[in-house]
Amino acid sequence: QGSCEKSNACISHAAPSDRAMIDYHIGKWGVKFSFQLRGSVFPKSILVAGSNAIFTAGMHYALTRFADMDQSSNKSNAVHLWTAFNFVLGFLIIFRTQQAYSKFWEGGTLLQQVRGEWFNATSSSVAFCSSDPEKRGEVEEFQHLLVRLMSMLYCAALQQVARMKDEQFDIIDNFGIDDDKLAYLESKEDKCEVLLQWIQRLLCDNIKKDILTASPPIMSRIFHELSRGIVNLQNARKIAEFVFPFPYAQMISVLLMVQWFCVPFITFSIVESWWLASGMAFLSVLTFWSINFIAMELEMPYGDDLNDLPIANMMKDFNCSLRTLMEQSCQLPPSFE
Repeated sequence: QGSCEKSNACISHAAPSDRAMIDYHIGKWGVKFSFQLRGSVFPKSILVAGSNAIFTAGMHYALTRFADMDQSSNKSNAVHLWTAFNFVLGFLIIFRTQQAYSKFWEGGTLLQQVRGEWFNATSSSVAFCSSDPEKRGEVEEFQHLLVRLMSMLYCAALQQVARMKDEQFDIIDNFGIDDDKLAYLESKEDKCEVLLQWIQRLLCDNIKKDILTASPPIMSRIFHELSRGIVNLQNARKIAEFVFPFPYAQMISVLLMVQWFCVPFITFSIVESWWLASGMAFLSVLTFWSINFIAMELEMPYGDDLNDLPIANMMKDFNCSLRTLMEQSCQLPPSFE
């Protein structure tokens, strides 16, 4: 077993550590996981909200004791101003969260579609192989080369979208493949295009040799599945390369900071009790910042965060399916009496 490195796709390295998504259980009452910290945005949000609550309490105490300011005169205006501000900020954060979740879900869907299309193409290629005993050696040579190229293709595809520190993913191996070809592949920026071309040419050559015996209309489905897989990969790259627009992200960040500084003064104008003002400030800041942190977590589903997609495990799962496909018991259907 080898591994596929982004800058050196055909040299063996140690396999990366598994990065599985968080598997949580809601429990009978739906609150069992509420206090789990792994993968949660609450630690960061509580730090931001807690500092604001302390600042609010201190400012409230100082203004009421030393400045002797009248709170009632500004109460109505403060409420209207605060409501309008929160509406705009809330709208922007919810919009960002919706876009982030859409990218997260579509990102996982597209990679699974790529896997499905390319595995079906491999499965069909194996199924369409000649059963002539005289060609058994050529058939096995074709199948072994095909599954290795498909493993390398999916590895290169995942590396194109991944934004991880360790992008060395497992491949079946590259033993037996021409060293000159591997060196050529290593020199190319877009390895998927090269591997896809190799696979299609491999199929065409073995059709001419009668290693693949299905009729041309049936064989065409293999090429269609390969092409649909690469199209889905390009759509997945769109998610990885097109980030949330900068003006939106900047606007949200600035408004959140403005909210952090304004909350103590707004709560002072609305609430007379320092502890109630501090509590309101904590909840307000915690809510908005938590939702924004969630959006930031989901916007890039191909990264290293605990809530990102399990890219390395997806590669291992694909290799496992390819190995199963090469087993004799898998290639031959059961007898029936």
